[in-house]
Amino acid sequence: MSSLSVIPIPPAKLARRVWIGVFLLLLLALIGALALGFYGHRLNQLDDAVTAYEKATLQYQARNLALQDVNQMEEIFNLYLLRGDRSVLQLMARPRNSLEQLAQQEINGQRDPILVNLAAEAKKWYDQTVQPMVEARQKVPAGQPFPEHFFDPYLSVDTTGFLFASESAQNNAARAVAGVSINPRWLWLSYPLAGLLMIGVVALTVGAVKRVHQLKLAAEDSGEEDEHDGMALPHEETK
Repeated sequence: MSSLSVIPIPPAKLARRVWIGVFLLLLLALIGALALGFYGHRLNQLDDAVTAYEKATLQYQARNLALQDVNQMEEIFNLYLLRGDRSVLQLMARPRNSLEQLAQQEINGQRDPILVNLAAEAKKWYDQTVQPMVEARQKVPAGQPFPEHFFDPYLSVDTTGFLFASESAQNNAARAVAGVSINPRWLWLSYPLAGLLMIGVVALTVGAVKRVHQLKLAAEDSGEEDEHDGMALPHEETK
């Protein structure tokens, strides 16, 4: 009966396989490090965009409240011009105080310059339009029509720049979040990639260990053969 014999692998070939396994292991580790670094960078960008969006949302809400205060002040002033009752002007105190508080509040340690400018415009409007026209209105006798050119100095609060800046900031923040979250649609690939890298690292590690073990056995077998050859030479000479 013939028995199957295992053909030993030369040590040089085993060593080459070990080096190949180690190289592939390092290559996979490098790919994994680069992939994790890239995904970490993208997630950091997304976190910054979300933080900026949250700040813009808080500013947008405060600006809307400020705009409501300005509109209410103008409505109260128009109502006074219609009725001529100075007690109506007392209703203007609440929106004026609210606007000042909104302009003074801080978001992430900073005051909103857009709100500060709006509060300044509202104060300018009150000093240059409301007060002079209130005095002129008091001079008009009850039941008498307004004199000619009475409404010439009438101005409203200039909110054009305020509205544009508020909408622009909110839209920019929304586009930043959308850009970061839409562009890396394939971020879900990080999960199967991490799984494949893990499987590959384990497989290459096991293979490298086996190759090292085979190389060790081959070296031991080679040493034993050398010992046997050294012991056989004196025996043949005696014959």
